[in-house]
Amino acid sequence: MKINKSSLPRILIFGGQLIIASDIYIQLLNMGYPVIGIQNHMEGVLKCVEKTEPDIVIVELNYIDKETSITHARTLMERYHIPVILLSADISELSIQQLLRLNPYAIITMPFDPASLKRGIKLTEARILSEAG
Repeated sequence: MKINKSSLPRILIFGGQLIIASDIYIQLLNMGYPVIGIQNHMEGVLKCVEKTEPDIVIVELNYIDKETSITHARTLMERYHIPVILLSADISELSIQQLLRLNPYAIITMPFDPASLKRGIKLTEARILSEAG
């Protein structure tokens, strides 16, 4: 990853619900984070990853097809080595345990507020820096 203690991570938002993705986009911009864009299909995410190399991808877990969303998050983390923050409306114990097995950089539950979004990004930044040595 290209981030360091003095730079802010460039973030890509991957979500199927435009209203939620737009809310995240606005909140991130208000916090000063550079946002690469919003994608709602894996093909678009992969093209964006190739062209812009985001530092973090926020993945909104699609409630209708959560398994596919989790598979996409796993692909981004394992194949492309991109830190992923998961955004989930399902906060059941079973769901949280399933998400923890994926080992995301952070999990943000919906509904979320700016503070929880910022906390998730800060946790992710700290993990990226610690993994970099």
